[in-house]
Amino acid sequence: MSSDSPVPPTGTPSPPPDGNPSPPPEPPEPPAPRLARRLLRRFADAHRSENRQRTQGWLELVGGYLAILAVTAGALWAAVTWWVDHRTELDNVKATQDGAKAAQSGPELKADLKVALVSAEIRGGLKGGQTQGEVKEKSDDLRGAHVDITVQNLATAPSLISKAKLTFRQSFHFEPCYGIGGDLVSTIAYDLTIPDDQPMVSGTRSHKVPFERTAELTHQIPANSYEKFTLTTGPETTPDGGNPWVGVFDIELTHDGGKVIKFGPVAAVSTGGNPEFYPVDKDTWHIGPQETVSGCTDRNAKTVRELLKTPGLTASAELKALDKAFASSGH
Repeated sequence: MSSDSPVPPTGTPSPPPDGNPSPPPEPPEPPAPRLARRLLRRFADAHRSENRQRTQGWLELVGGYLAILAVTAGALWAAVTWWVDHRTELDNVKATQDGAKAAQSGPELKADLKVALVSAEIRGGLKGGQTQGEVKEKSDDLRGAHVDITVQNLATAPSLISKAKLTFRQSFHFEPCYGIGGDLVSTIAYDLTIPDDQPMVSGTRSHKVPFERTAELTHQIPANSYEKFTLTTGPETTPDGGNPWVGVFDIELTHDGGKVIKFGPVAAVSTGGNPEFYPVDKDTWHIGPQETVSGCTDRNAKTVRELLKTPGLTASAELKALDKAFASSGH
């Protein structure tokens, strides 16, 4: 090939070998417009932003409802708790008021204190003294009449016995049969003492009846229980050679705001101061055989027999034993 032949420019397709001309090349596909891509991207971004805002709005709405429900539930719980506490407080106040009212007016106590058992006997342990001339001796173990009372409290609250009253039907000393005496005088402090100046029936050894003796008490009976307590009574003094005293009386007990229960009669006897006529123990008496007043012992025996016929009488153990002793000795 001659050096003078023209050289095709670079990039120019070579003619086909058969010398026919080739078709022109297809133009390349133009790229998508940038504006459309931006619009699509903005639309997608806007859609995602709207979804996020919508979701956030729903979440905020649900959160708001939940907050309202929480506040409402808290307020309701506080109201219920307050009402329960207030109702409990009201119930406690009412129970306290009812208890105070029951203690004052005693609706549960109006007929619940009852006497279950009464007995009487001579026992020691009483305070007093003995005087002989100018000599005085104190003692805390003198013997005298004791009345034992067992009461039953059926109420649900304690009962307080505040006062005891004895109303005497009879009060006398046995007729003296032995003519014994001296200057020794025994004094006893009873719960319900019959004083030396208690009026007497003229020309007798008997007090004028009826008369009363009272004593203030502070004896509490527990709820739903039995309780025994003791009252003592008898003459203030007994002279040397003095015969035993006999008292027949009814008893009243005041309790719980002025309520009163009554029972009796009860008959009690004292030891006296006569060495020829006295109770050895609750079952035995010493009765001297040589009376100096004719028929005196028979009259005393008759007095005891008539006394024991008193309807509903609760007689002391010594008084019943004396009746047997008189009968066994032929009186």
